Amino acid sequence: MSVLSIEEKLLSKLRKAKGVRKPTTKNIFERVMIIPPRRVWVSNYERNLISIFNPGVVKNGKNIEIFARLAFEYYKYASSLGWMVLSFDEVLEGRVRERYEVKIVMWPRYLWDFRGCEDPRVTLKDGKIMMLYTGAAYMGLEDKERFKGIRQKYSEKLMVLGDVLAYAEFDEERKPHRKGYFKIVDEDEAYLPFSNKDAAFLGGGRRDWILHRPHIGGPEDMRTRMGWNGYVDLDEMVIYADTMEVTLPLEGWETKVGWSTNAVKIGSDEYLVGWHGVLFENIEYRNGLAVVDGEGRLRGITNYVLAVSGDLQESYGDRPLSIFGDGLIKVDEMIYWFGGLCDYAIGVYRTEFDKVMEEMKWLRG
Repeated sequence: MSVLSIEEKLLSKLRKAKGVRKPTTKNIFERVMIIPPRRVWVSNYERNLISIFNPGVVKNGKNIEIFARLAFEYYKYASSLGWMVLSFDEVLEGRVRERYEVKIVMWPRYLWDFRGCEDPRVTLKDGKIMMLYTGAAYMGLEDKERFKGIRQKYSEKLMVLGDVLAYAEFDEERKPHRKGYFKIVDEDEAYLPFSNKDAAFLGGGRRDWILHRPHIGGPEDMRTRMGWNGYVDLDEMVIYADTMEVTLPLEGWETKVGWSTNAVKIGSDEYLVGWHGVLFENIEYRNGLAVVDGEGRLRGITNYVLAVSGDLQESYGDRPLSIFGDGLIKVDEMIYWFGGLCDYAIGVYRTEFDKVMEEMKWLRG
């Protein structure tokens, strides 16, 4: 009897996944403000900023801390992550400053984030920041056969393009003190997917549950990009394969889905989290919300409730027709979604919590 590899086991689970959503859109969010790159000054780097987008967000007292993706050129599009602070009153009132100061706190340093640090989701715990983000990577030569067809000649070595699920911790001064990326493990086997991204912490412990979006198989397996849960060990930087289940299935009208935001606790064992799907029809990003339990199992999900309005400011940019990620907060009975607008600016949206619950289709509990 043959022993299945991690990849084969995960593909078997993936084939059993069934969707429950409908291809309908009901925009329940209103746009509060836009922060464009022309209003942003990067205080510790001399180049001119061309885009600021896909922000991870936490509310810390009366302030909003934003960790946003920054780009300064188009040739390689290698992103860094910048940190900025707003008062919540500014967001509440939709007040846009003449100028925001941003400081770069994370930038490419290793082969596994050489092509950029991207799309952070952040959690505040004991005054410190826990960050999951995408490391746009050059994979090692040992994986070149599995990833054939997307190789690139670089520095006289045949490298492989991919994405790793990366992790960093920041102290109270927002200096990073730890950095690494996750592998999926099962007994003595370790598996590094072609891509793993779109992740959020649930509990935030050293050993706890996360949501993530591994791309199982190779780049030709385009129908495997779905949302999963998984149990992680932050000290070992591993995700345990036997704990992983598909919790956000791909629907027939979509090219891919993934988790969009951090998870917001709304009950004793309930978390609200944003997700996205990309349509076959026009490759537009549309967004919804889900409720998961403490292990990331799906309890309820909406259809699309946040999409571009067609207005020029939020439908045109470096990547048209996209509101993407990455930050979600709940203040009193309002939900605020901080997203990237078409890979060029930050957009802030809000809706009533009750309106979200009205659109929720409950599956369990």
